[in-house]
Amino acid sequence: MSLEMHIISYSITIFCSVGFGMVFTALIVRWSNRTQVFAETNLFSTEVYNTMLGDLRAK
Repeated sequence: MSLEMHIISYSITIFCSVGFGMVFTALIVRWSNRTQVFAETNLFSTEVYNTMLGDLRAK
């Protein structure tokens, strides 16, 4: 193979691996944020229901 073909093949390999890494990282970050938001929502809902229950018992 010529020098140009080596440069092209290495460039394509680098760009594809960087692109795959970016997509993989974005999916991992999105998944971890999703579980965090779900946990925070459950915590908030629990606090609201506990407050409502406490108010009902106080009456």
